[in-house]
Amino acid sequence: MKINFLSILIPIVLLCTTQVQSQISAATEKKIDALFEQVNTSTPGYMIGIVQDTSSLFQKGYGLANLDYQIPISADAAFNIASLSKQFTAACIALLVLENKVSLEDNIRKYLPDFPKYKHPVQIKHLIYMTSGINDYYYNERVNKQDWSSLQFFNVDMAIEASLSNKKLMYKPGTQWSYSNINYMLLTKVVEKISGKSFSSFIKTHLFEPLGMNNTLVNDDIFQVIPKRVMGYNHRDEENTNWLLESNYLQERGEGFLQIHRNSPHYGGSGVYTTMNDLKKWVSNFKTKAFGNQEFYDLMHQTMKFEHDKTNDAFGLVFGDFNGHEIIWYEGGDWGFSSYMMRFPKNELTIVCLSNLGTGNARKYANQIMDILMEDEVVELK
Repeated sequence: MKINFLSILIPIVLLCTTQVQSQISAATEKKIDALFEQVNTSTPGYMIGIVQDTSSLFQKGYGLANLDYQIPISADAAFNIASLSKQFTAACIALLVLENKVSLEDNIRKYLPDFPKYKHPVQIKHLIYMTSGINDYYYNERVNKQDWSSLQFFNVDMAIEASLSNKKLMYKPGTQWSYSNINYMLLTKVVEKISGKSFSSFIKTHLFEPLGMNNTLVNDDIFQVIPKRVMGYNHRDEENTNWLLESNYLQERGEGFLQIHRNSPHYGGSGVYTTMNDLKKWVSNFKTKAFGNQEFYDLMHQTMKFEHDKTNDAFGLVFGDFNGHEIIWYEGGDWGFSSYMMRFPKNELTIVCLSNLGTGNARKYANQIMDILMEDEVVELK
């Protein structure tokens, strides 16, 4: 990769930005800033991180982490990263595989004996690669008839119970692909069975702490205090408020933003709160391989062929293409949050975009930032 160190800028705090770390030119930074011109000191916003090898090429927050207290978004603010959590759940399975405590070929009933005995067994690999045939929880009715919104309390056990109430699989495992959070919720139960610990405790001591990700956690407790937690928001527009009005959650539409509260502490497919500073450590380890060595890296990026055409899934990661260049990416979306991460493995370049706005479209902005970097010849992709 060719890096243009045109200037090393002294951090400048603008009205809508915080904690600037930049090794790009002022002109390039100005172009990136322009993408977020709609963000100001009274709106939710974004945290952007660009990592080259193990260093920050660019890191900047736009907008507010909390509208109540006017707290700016920063690199140590803890975001709900939604489905970006899946790679961390998969990493726990990878660690257990490398310790020979579980095999991808194992029937899930080996660890969860109460799991239904279907005609065709569901194996660990079917869960990892989203090809189990298990219908996701929100397609099934809750026992108490309540909705599956984050406004209503439900946990992993309730979600699994709802999914498994459907006595049949949608298809024979391995024959089709279908995105399903329940796959990764079940993987957390496998981790708990093998380790004898709660999933949040296992991932903390076996993954986050060894990586130095000391401000990262699995939120399995709605009463938990999360330091520097970022609040999620949605616009008070028709799309976001009509159903709230119809369900009597909301008395009137009002103006501005809805503040989102996470009352459903499910995890596995989501549930991780982390900071840009911690994500940098995770991304940097793909370069250094200091944690887990090459074996861990290879397993995390292992794809597998099934009886369907989708072959680009890995361990909570997806292989893709950006303008003809290979990327490894994943996207997260929750009510009030949007997240996206894409890594160019041949260049050791990663762009992370986190937003505390449900319609934040983090993927779009990450792509636009990469377009700017290429246009300004900040990077030269292999």
